[in-house]
Amino acid sequence: MRRAQVTEMMKLTVAAQAALLILGLEHDYFSRVLSIVLFPTDFELPAESWEERGRVVAGQAVNYGSVFLSWETVLAEARDPTTGHNLVIHEFAHQLDFLDGYTNGAPVLRSRDETQRWQRVMQGTFQRLRRDLQTGRKTFLGSYAATNPTEFFSVASEKFFSLPRQLRQCHPELFEVLAEYYRVDPLMWFEGKAGADPARAPSSITEKPASNEAQATAPPQAFESSFTDFACLTAAIPFLFPKRRPARCSSVPTAWSR
Repeated sequence: MRRAQVTEMMKLTVAAQAALLILGLEHDYFSRVLSIVLFPTDFELPAESWEERGRVVAGQAVNYGSVFLSWETVLAEARDPTTGHNLVIHEFAHQLDFLDGYTNGAPVLRSRDETQRWQRVMQGTFQRLRRDLQTGRKTFLGSYAATNPTEFFSVASEKFFSLPRQLRQCHPELFEVLAEYYRVDPLMWFEGKAGADPARAPSSITEKPASNEAQATAPPQAFESSFTDFACLTAAIPFLFPKRRPARCSSVPTAWSR
């Protein structure tokens, strides 16, 4: 089977986007992420016992394991943050969610007051989003954010870092609790740029998840090698390893083989 070489540019593109989430946080450089696996495009997950075929996705995060990414999506979204989607931010927000031992859309917070504000704003906005979708109203966060609180946090994080002004206009309290948690103000990054201009931003209704939005412009160069199958990617199941290792980028398999 053929796979493509991971270049330093590809590693830097992923790392730079993941680093946005921890600019203002006390952190350990995502030490729980043992590897980052890049696929050329969307890939198929191993089928669960009740499925005839596995789901086709663009990204997956595993606690104490790997982050799996579609390079096609990563590159397209890195080039144009005004899409409002960012696969790297989405999957690494899941990694922050894992840190307290629960996959529930709530990362490690610093105080009781912050936790109370987080719960009130996150739960309230999540429930309103679900009601709006049920009644057919247009939403800024989109239907994928209404999947569960875990996906809500990751999608909200995408909007916070890529469309901060539009997020603040549509959901000011949500913007504030995310700014309090991340300890950065991405509005300053977009001053005078398209990402801060609501008129240049995409439609407020975004019904597809971040993993299905982007298209590639330049396929990676391939070379001969082999790809080793891996275990179930269900993020809710903890993956335990004897000791931690620094994260590494793996080569890009050109197809999923089962």
